[in-house]
Amino acid sequence: MILLKRQSIEALESAMNYLNEISNAIPDVINAYRIGELSKASNDMILLIDGLQWLNEVFYLTKDFHKIDAFEIKEIYFEFIEALENEDSILLADLLEYELLPRIQIWKNDLEESLNSYAN
Repeated sequence: MILLKRQSIEALESAMNYLNEISNAIPDVINAYRIGELSKASNDMILLIDGLQWLNEVFYLTKDFHKIDAFEIKEIYFEFIEALENEDSILLADLLEYELLPRIQIWKNDLEESLNSYAN
């Protein structure tokens, strides 16, 4: 159990680092969609979707160590996929700004709380 706890905490620390990185990068993706740099935005979006899949796995596998609902990621993931299929760059920018960024902040707060509680 101690090994599982340590591995889960390490995975959550990696998730926190990733959330910090993408929360800094997402505004550039939003801007790229809004000014019509669709190639750059789409390439970044593919990387972001891959990262969301990884986060979903981490949150699911470490569910005993935090209170984040992994279903939230799936929910926004499917919204992204639908917007990509419809080539709706305005919706993609809006989803990033008004759906994902606020959730990232909530997830970061939850992870910080969880990590602090296990650090003691």
